Amino acid sequence: ELIRAYWNIQECSTDACKFANQDSWTNDINCNTWSVADNAASYGVYCRAVNGIGFVNEFLRQTEENKLESRGCDASMIARVNSLRAEARFIRALQYYYLIDVFGDSPFITEDSPVGAFSPEMKSRSYIFDYIESELKDLVSDSSAMPDARSNYPRADKGAVWGLLSRLYLNAEIFNSTVDASGNVVSKGEPRWADCKKACEE
Repeated sequence: ELIRAYWNIQECSTDACKFANQDSWTNDINCNTWSVADNAASYGVYCRAVNGIGFVNEFLRQTEENKLESRGCDASMIARVNSLRAEARFIRALQYYYLIDVFGDSPFITEDSPVGAFSPEMKSRSYIFDYIESELKDLVSDSSAMPDARSNYPRADKGAVWGLLSRLYLNAEIFNSTVDASGNVVSKGEPRWADCKKACEE
């Protein structure tokens, strides 16, 4: 659902694709009159991404090393789970990328956030950009438990991390723009073309 909704917003709002069916929300996207209100695709991106981030956060809470040890996991199992934790962090960064790409500002939660009913703090697109960048740079570092590129097919690995970093840097100028209360761009952010090129080469 997340990928389908994201694709609908990304592609069907351009001349690259048009809907043939006449669901209530497809004409809005075809004609670029859609908003976050009453649109199944934008609702799908938002709900599925935030929900997925919540799942990742809970996985990270439940797989802390002390919890694994208390549950009788040996060193080899802990090492394997650490690799899965790295993949989960990548998935969370990807879902935050979808949110800043489609909506800009976003609610922000991590594994350190409270559990249960609470209203997460809204963070700026630029704040979440920095968070995503920090997570991804950590995941491609030599000390990361993230599997090496081309070693974890069909799941995420360092190649996927570099790919997402390249997309993040490609759009850095917009993601780090200053906007007014109406959403109009007041000033653009710093371009990151050299970082994008390096990520693509990696």
